[in-house]
Amino acid sequence: MENRRKTNIGKILLTLIKLILIIIFLPVILVLIILKHVKNRKNNLKAIEKVHIFSISQVDSLSGIDFELFLKQLFLKLGFNVELTKQSGDFGADLILTREKEVAVVQAKCYSKTVGAKAVQEALGSKNHYGATKVICCTNNYFSMEAIQLAEENGVDLIDREILKKLISKTNIIFERTQFKSTISNEEKGLIEAKYKFWI
Repeated sequence: MENRRKTNIGKILLTLIKLILIIIFLPVILVLIILKHVKNRKNNLKAIEKVHIFSISQVDSLSGIDFELFLKQLFLKLGFNVELTKQSGDFGADLILTREKEVAVVQAKCYSKTVGAKAVQEALGSKNHYGATKVICCTNNYFSMEAIQLAEENGVDLIDREILKKLISKTNIIFERTQFKSTISNEEKGLIEAKYKFWI
């Protein structure tokens, strides 16, 4: 009887010790699982931040600032030294490209509509300020006939949607984004069929 009682007490103590260990270690295990999940999620978010740009529709969803950052990566892959101008007081240029003795100013327009002559005027206005030998206007869309005419008269190179598609394909670019906002409502409005010169 005494032995049976000791055995029962031993079993109860053993069960209590197991319960105490479970109570102590279960939260620790849960915290470790949660920490691992949070770390994996952060790594996944970092991976998502690097976007493989493979279509023009992805470019359409970029904000204006991200479009400039995207173009910086694009021109770097094309072998240029690239400098972004400051956000305000840029004198009409968003990027400055240099390669050997060539200096180009780039006006970037990520629009959901056709780009007008004003963009070409802005780019031309920055040429002397930056001592540029080339002037480029770049858009994810198309240029108006007035913009095309003004560009031809002043030796401004236009990079429109079709040329941008080719450059994306050529560079196979991975772009690290800061923002990813939609700026387009109706895709490819007012398409203008024209061939644009490009000096690259």
